[in-house]
Amino acid sequence: MRKINIITVLQNIIQEDNNSIANLIAKVILKNLDHIDTLTINQLAEQSFCSKATIVKFCKQLGLEGYKDLIRRVYLEHHIYKNVDIDENQDLDKSMLEYSQVLLENIAHIDLHKIKAICEIIKASKTIQLFGKGPNTMICNLLNNYLIKLGYNSQTSFDVDVQEKIIANADQNYVTIFFTYSGMTPSIAKILNQAVEKNTKIILITANPDSSFVPHADVVLFALNNEEILSHQQSCVVTFTAITMKLVHCLSLK
Repeated sequence: MRKINIITVLQNIIQEDNNSIANLIAKVILKNLDHIDTLTINQLAEQSFCSKATIVKFCKQLGLEGYKDLIRRVYLEHHIYKNVDIDENQDLDKSMLEYSQVLLENIAHIDLHKIKAICEIIKASKTIQLFGKGPNTMICNLLNNYLIKLGYNSQTSFDVDVQEKIIANADQNYVTIFFTYSGMTPSIAKILNQAVEKNTKIILITANPDSSFVPHADVVLFALNNEEILSHQQSCVVTFTAITMKLVHCLSLK
């Protein structure tokens, strides 16, 4: 779970380094918090008297992917602290804010182009089959119910043994959708191998880019951070639910 707070880092830069370019960049960003989502890299470069390349380097030094990642993180953090009326000095409150940030980051990270691509595959399919284990069976059931309401032929089960029977009926006109945080679950791997053998269209929704499932999928949609509260466990139930609702929304549009 990512715990670094970018706004706090920017505030520390201003306090600790008064004469650097980083100080100027940080000041401009903090000055524009209320409309940070409209601040372009050109505007930031002009107001902080530096080049766009310097700003990108600044973002990398903060551990971010680039300027867009910086703006997204600052926007989310600012709106969390702005809209939640709690004491930031209390450890519990800070922990709650950090967890809210993780959830918002995950949802903001969902690739809408991939959502549209998955919807196009679903629309062209004969039957959709949904697979997952543990809490992901709830996600499968949620999407299954919506697909049926929208007029699609959709199949799933809370029981993995029944899921194995479902995949036995698949053919090349089927779409198989897999919800798996780790992309390593043996029982799901067994079903996915059958989906490959039957030449189905495979949609993989996972948080593991190194999963051995990835090369077999026609479309892969990645979740970002672990959302699990309990230690030594991993899941992305909130993000998977958000992905499900985005798919339903996209499919419901005429």
